[in-house]
Amino acid sequence: MYEYVEYVLANYFNVAIGYSEGEAVSILRVHLASNPTLFIGVRAHVKRAFGDENFSWKEALSRNDVVTFESESEAREYAQNLLWSQVLKL
Repeated sequence: MYEYVEYVLANYFNVAIGYSEGEAVSILRVHLASNPTLFIGVRAHVKRAFGDENFSWKEALSRNDVVTFESESEAREYAQNLLWSQVLKL
């Protein structure tokens, strides 16, 4: 449904990859800056996912082995800070 969200979580923020959060943010921002298609896709899917009441950030973060939260609101706040504020600077 939101393939770019899944792609970013799985390929940059998955704990098995071994990046710190700061490293992952920096690497992803470089990749987004050098690939306009990726940037447009990630931005569009992140915006849509935040607007979709049926999308669970808690499940997405857990499914992609990023971090596990007890509540959807905590997961959403984390994702908003990570993706909106740090990566996309929206």
